[in-house]
Amino acid sequence: MANPQPGEFTRISNKLFEAIILTNFKKRQLNIILLVIRLSYGCGRDYAVLRQADFKIIGIDKSDINKELQLLAECGVLTVTGNRVALNKDYDCWRIARARPGGADSFKQLLRRNLEEKAGAGLCPARRLMPTTPGGSPPGGAEPHPYKYARCASLKRNPEEKTVGETPTAADEIVGETPTTANAAVGETPTRELVNHQPANWQNTNSGVGEPPTPQTPQGNGGKGLEGAERYVKETLKKRKDKEKDLCVFDLHFEKFWTVYPRQVEKKRAYRCFKLCIREGLAEGLTMESLVKDLVNAAANYAGECRRQGTQPRYIKHAATFLGPDKPYLDWLKPPVEESGVEHRLTDPPDRQADEKRKLLESLYLS
Repeated sequence: MANPQPGEFTRISNKLFEAIILTNFKKRQLNIILLVIRLSYGCGRDYAVLRQADFKIIGIDKSDINKELQLLAECGVLTVTGNRVALNKDYDCWRIARARPGGADSFKQLLRRNLEEKAGAGLCPARRLMPTTPGGSPPGGAEPHPYKYARCASLKRNPEEKTVGETPTAADEIVGETPTTANAAVGETPTRELVNHQPANWQNTNSGVGEPPTPQTPQGNGGKGLEGAERYVKETLKKRKDKEKDLCVFDLHFEKFWTVYPRQVEKKRAYRCFKLCIREGLAEGLTMESLVKDLVNAAANYAGECRRQGTQPRYIKHAATFLGPDKPYLDWLKPPVEESGVEHRLTDPPDRQADEKRKLLESLYLS
C-alpha cells in the first residue's frame, strides 16, 4: 500500500494549476508539463534539466519530443534553453485555446461548492442556522465569512434527557470493540469451502456453477481476434485518407487547367506538378497570367489532338506526366499543323484502314 510522506510535495500556485487544467493541452503536452513541474518546482528550482532521451519515461520517443517542445515553446508555455526546460508562469501569455468557453466561471462555481462542503463538514446544526438581524448579519454587527464557520464545541447534554436517534448500549459493554466467541481462535484463515445452507431437497439446476472456468486467450477489438483488429486499422486509415482527400483545396488557376485536360486522374499529384511549373516560370521572370494561359492552351491542344485521333483514355498521359520534369506540355503550346499533301494513315478512321487492307490482299491474290 502506497504511503506518501506528508513533507515531500511539489509547491505550485493554485492559479497556475487552474490555468493548466482549463487549457486545451493534448495528452503528450500535458505529460511534458507535469514532468517539467515535478523536476523543477519539485526539486526547489525554476527549471528542469532534461535531455531528449529522458522523455521516454513518459512514453514520448526521441524523434517526436523535439516537435512537441518546439510547439510548446512557440505557444509561450515552456522556455527551452539547451537542456534546461522551464514553465512560463505568466499563463496570460500562453497562445493555446482554453478547453471550453466559460470554463473559468464554471470552475469558480465548482471551487466554491467544494470549499463550502469542506467548511460545513462536522459543524453544529445550530451554528449553521445562526439567527440573523433583519439586515442579514448576525447579532453584534459581525459580518459572516462565506467559507469559515466556527466548529461546534462539545455538547453538554442532560444525562436524564433522551437523545433521539442514538442507539443505547449496555452498561458493562465496551464501546468500539467487536465481541468474539469465547471458543473462537482469533487470526485463523477462514475456510474456502461453501457452507451448505440449502434445504435437503434443493438441487442445483445450473451445471456451470462450481466448475473451474475455461482459460481463454484475450482478444482485442471486442473479441473479433487479430484479423478483426487488422481490418479495423485498415478501415480507419482508409477513412482518414479519404477525409484528407476531401479536405484538399485547389486554386482557380489549376481548376481551369483541370477542366480542359482530357484524362482527369490523380488530381492531387497533378496539382503539385502544376504548382511546380508555376513556381519555375515565376522564377524565370514570367507572369502568372501568361503561365496559366500557356498551360491551359497546351492542355486544350493536347485534348483536341486526342479527340481527333480517337486515342483511348488509357493511352492518354496523366496530367502529372504531362506537367512532369520532361515538360511534354511545351510541345503543345501551339496547335499541331498538318503538312499539305501528306496523308496521315494513323489518323484515318478504322473503316478506311480496313478497306485499304482488303484491297491490298485482293491485289495480291489476283496477281
